[in-house]
Amino acid sequence: MPDFAFVTKDEDGATPSDRMFQFADLEAALDEARKVLAEMALDGIPTAEDQPIWIEIFDENLHRVAKLVLQLKVEYGSGR
Repeated sequence: MPDFAFVTKDEDGATPSDRMFQFADLEAALDEARKVLAEMALDGIPTAEDQPIWIEIFDENLHRVAKLVLQLKVEYGSGR
């Protein structure tokens, strides 16, 4: 099974994982990252468009293979 590492970023800054995690494939690592991102959102969703929270996934060679981003986006109607 391949190894993956994660780096998370929230309002406190970026935090790399201190170890590698084994998953069957990248899709399984993405599923885990989605769960972790949802848990991070429970602590508070981003409050500004320029302050997203995210998780990067790295392979065993520490090459980034994916990034999941949760970002607040505000769109105003024409009446504003």
